[in-house]
Amino acid sequence: MSDGSAAVAIPAAKQRIVLAALLLRAGRVVSVNELADFVWDGAPIAGARGALLNHVMRLRQALGDDARQLIRTQGAGYLVDIEGHTLDLQLFRGRLELGRAAADSRQWQDASKDLRRALALWRGEFLADVPSAALLLSEGPALAEARLSAVQTRIEADMQLGHHETVIGELRQLVSSHPLRERLHEHLMLALYRSGRQAEALAAYRAVHRLLVDELGVEPGEALRRLHQAILDGDPDLDPASSPKSPRMTVSGPAQRIVPAQVPSGIADFTGRRTHLDTLHYLLSAAPDSTSTNTVVLATLGGTGGIGKTTLAVRAAHQLSAQFPDGQLYVNLRGAREAPLNSFEVVGRFLRDLGVAPAAVPLTMEERVALYRTVAADRRLLIVLDDARDAEQVRPLVPGRGSCCVLITSRNSLSDLAGAAHMNVDCLSPRDAQTLFERIVGSGRIAAETGATGEVLAACAGLPLAIRIAASRLVSRPNWTIRHLADRLADQAHRLDELQVGDLAVRVSFRVSYAALSTHGHSAAARAFRLLGLVTGSSIERSAAAALMDAPPEEADAALEALVDAHLLESPEPGRYRLHDLLRVYAGEIVEEEEPSPSRQQAVRRLLEWYLHSTLAAAAALAPQRRRVDPGPWHQSNLPHEFATYDQALDWCESERANLIAASRQAADLGFHDIAWKLPGTLQRLFNIRKYWSDWVSTHELAVRSAQTLADPFGESWIRSNLGLAHLELGQYDRALSLLQEALRIRRRIQDRSGEGATVGSIALAYARQGRHAEAVDYYQQSVAIHAELGDRYNESIELNNLGDTFRSLGSFHDAIACANRALALSRAVDDPYVEGLALSTLGETYRDRGDVTEAIRHAEQSVVLFREIRHRQLEAAVLYWLSHLYFRCGRLDAAHRGWSRTRQIFEEMNDPRAVDVTNHLDIMQLADEPCY
Repeated sequence: MSDGSAAVAIPAAKQRIVLAALLLRAGRVVSVNELADFVWDGAPIAGARGALLNHVMRLRQALGDDARQLIRTQGAGYLVDIEGHTLDLQLFRGRLELGRAAADSRQWQDASKDLRRALALWRGEFLADVPSAALLLSEGPALAEARLSAVQTRIEADMQLGHHETVIGELRQLVSSHPLRERLHEHLMLALYRSGRQAEALAAYRAVHRLLVDELGVEPGEALRRLHQAILDGDPDLDPASSPKSPRMTVSGPAQRIVPAQVPSGIADFTGRRTHLDTLHYLLSAAPDSTSTNTVVLATLGGTGGIGKTTLAVRAAHQLSAQFPDGQLYVNLRGAREAPLNSFEVVGRFLRDLGVAPAAVPLTMEERVALYRTVAADRRLLIVLDDARDAEQVRPLVPGRGSCCVLITSRNSLSDLAGAAHMNVDCLSPRDAQTLFERIVGSGRIAAETGATGEVLAACAGLPLAIRIAASRLVSRPNWTIRHLADRLADQAHRLDELQVGDLAVRVSFRVSYAALSTHGHSAAARAFRLLGLVTGSSIERSAAAALMDAPPEEADAALEALVDAHLLESPEPGRYRLHDLLRVYAGEIVEEEEPSPSRQQAVRRLLEWYLHSTLAAAAALAPQRRRVDPGPWHQSNLPHEFATYDQALDWCESERANLIAASRQAADLGFHDIAWKLPGTLQRLFNIRKYWSDWVSTHELAVRSAQTLADPFGESWIRSNLGLAHLELGQYDRALSLLQEALRIRRRIQDRSGEGATVGSIALAYARQGRHAEAVDYYQQSVAIHAELGDRYNESIELNNLGDTFRSLGSFHDAIACANRALALSRAVDDPYVEGLALSTLGETYRDRGDVTEAIRHAEQSVVLFREIRHRQLEAAVLYWLSHLYFRCGRLDAAHRGWSRTRQIFEEMNDPRAVDVTNHLDIMQLADEPCY
């Protein structure tokens, strides 16, 4: 860099990266995040923002007194103000434009001169002394394309001036470096032919034909085939002394009619997407022949970064090339970048690509679009618009007649693009993911390590870019085993570090989409995305997300839907959202980078408190009479859920179960120990209704440790008592009694009389399950007395029912009926259908054991109805099991068959081994002489 009198050296590499990034975006703001991405190659260090500020300060010092005017702080980034200065890049672009305009006007001498001056500004490789692969990836391809375009147009100008032999050597090097550029092969063939080397020209065609067929499975384009035929025929139009027009052009009116073939080359290992390709073939191939409509067919492919939208679009375009004899236009609109292409410029480029002279391209948008639609009106074109930002960017690029089709890819939803057929590109299926991996790595290595392959593919989560990177790393490292790669990918904290190779990186792809949120005015959505990286559950509902974000529900909804539109978030059902596994990892990274620790802690605390209060509301609806923990005051503006009915509460608990369990563990991990014991303690009601034994035990074991960490004896006794019940249900009586007796000691010490009564009753139940009925009666009577003393009719009714069932086991039927009837009366007084159902079941079993089948059936049937109403499947099936036996003994075979069929269904859903016994009963009925249904 020069200050006007002498060159200014910038010795520090990272300062050179910053300066290069700002100069390449001269006149535009470059965000701090993007600069950090360039400086640390997509993996910014901890404290990157502070380090970057230091680099900018030192860069200004190196540049001298005027540096603060040259490099200005603006918004969330920096801007280089180049007014009064000249950049080589600007000079190159200006001279390139002059050269192109001269070539379009057939001023070949001027074109050659201007383009040589432009190319002379390239002094070595682009960014050779700037060690940033991310910056090179971001800016290099477009500039390399511009440089190659300049070389190609200069060669064409030299050939038009008759310098055929002098460009042959250069063209051979170019076709070797860019073998899929058909225009370069045309130039080489024509230069050889006009130099009297017809055989070599034909050999050059055979070489490119073999390359395209082998690599892409496609024939050369129409222009190349036409030139080949002209050489075979000795067409006099190829003679340099004849008409100077290019063999790929014909004159039609004031503009040349060109057949563009701009779609990039495809990939040989393309895998899957059969449904998408079939749909695109149906939509795009049928449209040009349609006589019933003149509407342009629009098809959009939407999806997150790295999902394979462009690869799919290119594949479809190549397969459909024969359907569009007038050519294919292609442009990367750079919609996810900070500076998307301007539609005005793209329309101008398309006009020139279709043969309109530069001087004839209108200067207003309206006139430019009108001419574009006129030129395209009688042609059958496929226009591929890659990486569109939004519908507004696309609309001017859509022709006006139905002879053309438009295929669009975008990371954003284009739902407001009228008349478009929208397709989402999702992750690859497990089978297609393995096929792609195998095509790159090779079947031999896959067969030798099938288990490790499954782990690698699971880590890639069906994202084609991730699969391709993982496979490419193995190919480039033949000494690696797949197991070695699987182990490296197993560490979620460094998974995105592993998923990069060469210029491919999953993190960079995600960063482009994330950065576009703020660039396009969705800062609230960007914050929502970051905070979702704190969520450990598999999904999140809208209200929970609002608590996480500390935003009103309508604002949270707008931010979440913006993320869905940007394909950074999935919405499997209305009001529920989830992140792709790798996007979750990325969100976790950036929330650590961009959200201060207090902000992260507060966000997680808000979410966990919302889960706790909502779960308590559900528990109140499921069992309004049961004692509940004190959740503490509610400070948030977003209210927790409320439930009007038992069914609503149970449905919510079921749908949120995985998230609530994950929240319990996260609370323990982050030191929110009050929530870590209260949330599982409240979930015990759901675990008991649905018999989720493993969830019950695992969450409560963590909860015990959290209560102990807090030195909270009330919480510890609550959880120990619950955990003892879980082990009791699992038949682990010694462990259950140990936990219950410790809980009882704590509750007596802290004088928790209500808790003491509940734990005494649980110990009685443990004795009863072991057949120690006399001991059980003693403990049940103590429990009943405590609850009666406290006026707790609900718990008194539970323990009375259990006492009655124990008397039944002892054969004391009179005492059993008396206790069960007292329990029934109390349960109805407190309006609790759960205990009412239990008391009716106990009465039914007692009458059955006493031999009064009629009364047994009457009470059991009432019990089944109640358990079915409250959706307690386990108790419904337990009563139906013995009730159906009574039906069978009474000869009510239809009722027995219905009862056992329902019982088997429930037992099978719960993996209860008694399902086998029920099946045997049904088989016996099937063999009975009298049909029962």
